[in-house]
Amino acid sequence: MAHRTTAMFRRPIRVRKGVMYQLLRVVRKVSKPDATARSPLPGGSPAVSARPAALGHDLRRLAEPGEGVVQRQILGETGTVKNIDLAANQAAYHGVNGFTPPSVNGRLYQSGENDGWAAVALKKPDVAVRADGETFKARVTSVPTNHVGYRMYLPMAPPWTTRVQLDQMRRSYFNLNDVEAESANLTVTGPKGPDALVTQVTEHETVHANDILKRRDTMLTPWDKQVTAAMKTGTEFAGASEDLARAKLWQAVGGTPDEVALGMETAWGKDSEAFHAAPNGKTRSDSQYIAKTNTILALVWLTV
Repeated sequence: MAHRTTAMFRRPIRVRKGVMYQLLRVVRKVSKPDATARSPLPGGSPAVSARPAALGHDLRRLAEPGEGVVQRQILGETGTVKNIDLAANQAAYHGVNGFTPPSVNGRLYQSGENDGWAAVALKKPDVAVRADGETFKARVTSVPTNHVGYRMYLPMAPPWTTRVQLDQMRRSYFNLNDVEAESANLTVTGPKGPDALVTQVTEHETVHANDILKRRDTMLTPWDKQVTAAMKTGTEFAGASEDLARAKLWQAVGGTPDEVALGMETAWGKDSEAFHAAPNGKTRSDSQYIAKTNTILALVWLTV
């Protein structure tokens, strides 16, 4: 897997000269699964809710509610941390207002993460294959519980002020070419004040958090339900080889574990890109130098 320096899912919000950098990148393949194990999902992602024709009637029926199959829940994993100093982050990173990375079994997405990080973190079901004459039969023997959610990083309580070298600020997004001072205080606020900015950042990051949970609940949970149903019914899937038998199994439940994880990664990325392209998801910054106090006042807008 190629390592990318650009971030995928929830890279911190960065603003430079009024341009919102993407928080997410679209995941590409982490492996080369058998094409027969794929089924379409809008946007070109592997399906987890689609049920191919190869899925038997009994398995479909038993996977549906009210048929005696007790579904283990995909457990949520959420948390909020208020530790971002907006002044320090504006100075060092050109505008980190909030950050909400997805989490899979305790592993948080990191900026620059390798493609397929969620596939690595996802716990996989156990599959046993037995020979039966000239064919092989695969069945699910255990299904682990996965914890999928997010960690939301928000601004610490204001005020946000730090001392900066103006040469550094000139090289970033501040328009300070006419300022002769060597250093100044950088104070960050918003058009309606710092408290209102905290509220805006929280609302912005909550959209990302809800998108993460939505994809978990509409993609991972239905797949887990199919796998659990296959295990509880003891359904076996036949193939001419061990690999083909396993492929039949994964096709029946809606995809391999890697395909499901990659589907979530792709969907998370597209959700974030769509939100940041919308009017209520954009961010920009501006600045004003107050000569009498040697202070830069950075005004941050979360909508334009």
